[in-house]
Amino acid sequence: MTEETKQVLKAHHSMDFATAEFERMAELRDIDLDEDDLDAEELSELKRLKKKVVKAIASNVISIDDDGQITITMRKSSHINSVTFKVRDGASILAMDKHKESQTMHKLFSMMACLTGTAVPTFSKMVDPDLGLCVSVMKLLMG
Repeated sequence: MTEETKQVLKAHHSMDFATAEFERMAELRDIDLDEDDLDAEELSELKRLKKKVVKAIASNVISIDDDGQITITMRKSSHINSVTFKVRDGASILAMDKHKESQTMHKLFSMMACLTGTAVPTFSKMVDPDLGLCVSVMKLLMG
């Protein structure tokens, strides 16, 4: 077996593992992955988010513990090493109520800060790809 073939098999195994971890995370966090009731736009968004998160799991950027807590290791944001999204509670939902209806990103950042036990500026200072991955995870958690 060539080295290239070994790498392809390793990557395939890694993606299989990452997909299984994604599904385990969805089960633990009660994320509805049923595609039957989604319209075309919702289905496209779910597939995009899943692909992004599965890739991050395969790259060891995201890890999921036995309780479903999701830890994202930062790649580019130097002000923080990682964030862990704890299980959603009432306080995290109420965090969105502090902002006007039109302040969608403020609501999202507030909810992320509440779920991770950090402050909103943690996310304001974050850069891509770290911020984009945190937003993707949050969108999955919101359903």
